[in-house]
Amino acid sequence: MAFSPNTVSFSSTVQHSFNSWNLPVTVSSADFQSLDYSGATGPRASDGSLPTLSFLKLVFGSDLIDKGTNVGLPYSGSAPDLGAYEFSATPTPTPTPTPTPTPIPGGCAATYATLNAASATSDGGFAWMVPGTFGTPADNSSFPTQSILRMFENGAEIGPAHAVHVDIRNLGAGRFSHWSDASGESIRFSATNNTDPRTNGKSYATCIGSGNPIATPTNTPVPIATPTPTPTPYRDTTPPNVNITSPTNGSTVARKTSVTITATATDNVSVTKVDFSINNNLFCTDTSAPYTCTWKVPNARNVQYAITAKAYDAAGNTATNTITVTAQ
Repeated sequence: MAFSPNTVSFSSTVQHSFNSWNLPVTVSSADFQSLDYSGATGPRASDGSLPTLSFLKLVFGSDLIDKGTNVGLPYSGSAPDLGAYEFSATPTPTPTPTPTPTPIPGGCAATYATLNAASATSDGGFAWMVPGTFGTPADNSSFPTQSILRMFENGAEIGPAHAVHVDIRNLGAGRFSHWSDASGESIRFSATNNTDPRTNGKSYATCIGSGNPIATPTNTPVPIATPTPTPTPYRDTTPPNVNITSPTNGSTVARKTSVTITATATDNVSVTKVDFSINNNLFCTDTSAPYTCTWKVPNARNVQYAITAKAYDAAGNTATNTITVTAQ
């Protein structure tokens, strides 16, 4: 086998076949698990064999697999592979463990029956229901404790039996009820760890008891949680304060000049902006203190103007301050 870009050459008297250079294959680094030969100089194993390396071992799908010819040495596949090692994709099979049978509880040999938990349907909360007949009269609304059916999870007896259905749903922990009503006979039950019996890997079974009903449990009332009152969110209803400081109220301003209107604004939380209006027409807005607006006074003489500053806070509260000036 020759690895590109290296080439080989022979005299005309040498016979050679089934090599990478005279077969329809291409040798590249993609054919090998590794080309790192540094481990090849390491110590051998205790039995004298070569170190276990991935160097020059073929990868799955390499076109060098099964491209050699049989020279009497062992190989896998339809023909030997090209290269130093024979590729084998067949893993050593893992033996299937023999399942340990669940022991049948005492007193149950004649009536012990596996419950098909995979067919269970949810009855709400931790409760699951499997319909069927179980060889003994079921509890009902007139005789709520007459069933002598026992129930087992992984061979261990669970209960208590005769549990009210709301306790099976809300508390679970192995409670069950063998029940009959207008919809038919069924078992309503819960896993001991309140998991889904269809997928929790546990086995379930029933058997008929000794003839004496299993003691009716004292069903624990479900505690009703007292809801935590939701606090009323704070709502800012306090308006800001705003005051025009320049020009002063009742003063005169020169015609055809630029006048800087200045206002102060404060709030218990924050001021977001101040609008300036001339004769109720919005003229400019400032969003940071000091709040100012430059106004070009018109040319008309003896005209009175109303200047208004309106401040806003983040809650939408507003406040205004208005002054009058006369153009001279």
